[in-house]
Amino acid sequence: MPKRTRPAAEDTIPRQWALVRLMQSTQKGLTALQLANQLKTPKTNVERDLQVLTAAGFPIRSVQDPQHRQRLLYSMGADASRTTVGFGAAELLSLYAATSVLRFLANTPVHMDLESVLQKVRAQLADSPAKAVAGLANIFTSHLRDFVSYDDEERRAILDDLLDAMARTRKVRVEYQGADAKRAKPYTLWPLRVFAHHSALYFFAAVENRPGVRTFAVHRIQTLELLSETFATPKLDLDAHADSAFGVFIEEPQDVEILFAPETARYILERTFHPKEHKQQLEDGSVRYRVRAGGQHEMVAWVLSFGGAATLVTPVAWRREAADRARRAVAVHT
Repeated sequence: MPKRTRPAAEDTIPRQWALVRLMQSTQKGLTALQLANQLKTPKTNVERDLQVLTAAGFPIRSVQDPQHRQRLLYSMGADASRTTVGFGAAELLSLYAATSVLRFLANTPVHMDLESVLQKVRAQLADSPAKAVAGLANIFTSHLRDFVSYDDEERRAILDDLLDAMARTRKVRVEYQGADAKRAKPYTLWPLRVFAHHSALYFFAAVENRPGVRTFAVHRIQTLELLSETFATPKLDLDAHADSAFGVFIEEPQDVEILFAPETARYILERTFHPKEHKQQLEDGSVRYRVRAGGQHEMVAWVLSFGGAATLVTPVAWRREAADRARRAVAVHT
C-alpha cells in the first residue's frame, strides 16, 4: 500500500486546532520540531499546517531562535493590526445565532471563544456600528429547555481536558456513571469525536482492550485524568458509525417502519429526524416513515410520544415493547 503523504481532513482539523492552542500557550514561541513532538506528528505536517493557518489569516508570529540562527520560533501574535474585520451583517448575525443556539455550553471553552470573537469585532468597530452590531443580539434568543448545563467549574475542566485529549490523540482515564448504573466504573478511553444531541454533549470513544466504538455522555464523567500516552486513531468511518444510530445509542441497525396518522403528517414531513430516513405520504394523508438505524429504546419512546397517532410496524420485537410500555402508561394514569 502506498504511503499516505497528505493527511486526511479528519486528521488535519483537530491537529490544527491543537497547534493553535499550543502557540497561544507560549510567549517566547516553539520551534516546528517542538510543536511536532508535542502533537506526536511529523514536522512536515506542522510546517504545512503553519502555512495553511497563516494563509487563512491567523496572526502567527515567527521570530529567529536566539540559540539557532536558522531556526524559527512560532507563537500566536498579540498584534491586532494583522487582523482585519470584514464581516457583513448576515455574517455577524450568524455569530449571534451560534452563541444563542449553543447557550447550553455557556462558560465552556467553545462558547467562550465565540463570545470572544464577538467582543473583538465590537472593539474594532466605530461606536455607531458597534451599537448596531450589539443590536443584532435581540434578533435571536436561546429559549433553552431540557438541556445539560456545563457551567460547573469541574464539568468545564473535564470538557476542556477531553477536547484537548481528542486534539492530541491522548488517552484518558475516567470514572463514568452510566444512566442506569448505581456507581461509576473506571475506563481507559481513546476519545475520538464530540457531538451535540438534544442540548447535551456526547462523544465517541474506543475502550482500551475492547473492540468497537462506544458512545459516552460528557456530563456523566465523574473524573477525568489526561494521560501522557497517545493512541493511533482507529481506521473507521465515524460519520457512517453515527448514521447507524437514531439518537445516541449505537446498536445493530434494524429496518424500521412507522406509520404516522394524517394529523401528524405535516410535523413529520417538515422535519428531518435522521439523515438516511425515507418518507412517503399515502393517499389517506398518513405518512409511511422508514429508516435503517439502531436505538430501540429511543425510537420506541419517540413513537409513544405521538400517542395513538403513530404505529410502530416493524421490527416486531420493538412493536411488542411499544405495546408493553403503552399498557404500563395506561395503568399508571387510570
